Amino acid sequence: MNRRTQKRLSKSAAVYIPIGAFLIILLTLFGISGFLRIVEIEVDGSASYTKDEIISVSGISTGDNLLFIDANAAAKRIELAMPFINGATVTRVPPGIVRIEISESTALAYVAVFDEVLVIDSTGRVLQRGVFTPEGLIEIRGFTPGEVTEGTRLRAVQGGEYQLDILMDVLAAFEKESMEGYVSYLDVTYITQIEFDYRLNYKIVLGGPNNLRQKLTSLPIAIADVEETYSKDVTGTLKAEQDGKWRWVSDN
Repeated sequence: MNRRTQKRLSKSAAVYIPIGAFLIILLTLFGISGFLRIVEIEVDGSASYTKDEIISVSGISTGDNLLFIDANAAAKRIELAMPFINGATVTRVPPGIVRIEISESTALAYVAVFDEVLVIDSTGRVLQRGVFTPEGLIEIRGFTPGEVTEGTRLRAVQGGEYQLDILMDVLAAFEKESMEGYVSYLDVTYITQIEFDYRLNYKIVLGGPNNLRQKLTSLPIAIADVEETYSKDVTGTLKAEQDGKWRWVSDN
């Protein structure tokens, strides 16, 4: 084979080998994409919405290509459209399953707005609004919310942003310490004198928001000391002092 022929073959190889490789890759992807069609969409963890409702909002359908769905965008659509859903995770399970796992919001408290109430979870998400009397939730006193819609976060009127931050810190701490079932109201009228009740027969004065978690962690111990000294039926006020201790004032 002469040098000219070798040169022509080299040029041809330089052109056709990449084209051939591209075609092989294209055919492989086409074959895989045809194989990875969604045949089932699973939904777990939701009691507030039906499976069909969640799938519809997600924007994912059976027959879609598993490779090309945007799982993060689908999860975000679910979270934004459905107030009672706190979080959603969309996972691909080859060869043809999509799994949607739901974490639902739990109603924790409510705040009155004229003749309406706003029901919120521990993150401040508005789960429900309307004219009714919530039962078993914490009543928030001394806070004026701004205009909100279901599914959005609680807002404060102008100038009340810091008060809202403190309010959310306290609610999150209640949930963290599993205290929400013992509290019927939370008064944040004065953020340096935050108050709430505990098991109805105790008035708790937290003072300011400093060392909030430490105060709430030590509260059950302080109550146990009071009940050991007096009785379980005693009523009165526990006030947090600057040194981290609690001062007891009996109603009797």
